[in-house]
Amino acid sequence: GGGGIHTESHNNSPHTGGESSPTAPWVLNSATQTVVDNIVTLLRYDLPMRFQQFKCALESDGAVSKRLYLIKMEYRAPFRAFLESHGMVQRNPKLETVERYLKMQQEEEEEK
Repeated sequence: GGGGIHTESHNNSPHTGGESSPTAPWVLNSATQTVVDNIVTLLRYDLPMRFQQFKCALESDGAVSKRLYLIKMEYRAPFRAFLESHGMVQRNPKLETVERYLKMQQEEEEEK
């Protein structure tokens, strides 16, 4: 009675080395087993590691962007002041013109 049922299930077990039942989902051929192993490795190790690398890269990129923004803000005011003073210097008359004018003024003083 009960022994026959045990033997029947034992023969369908993948560990017996006998013929496998086509309905048993855990019995895989070697190519399918390789694919399953690769997927398990991908899910357990590769993807978490790559996500961690991606996260670190994003955080690093964010830190660099923040530093660049701070540098931009730090140098914006002095650079703007430089540009404004440069514009004022450009609007002033040339030194030769000022010297010529002073010389003319001096000559007028001497004539009097």
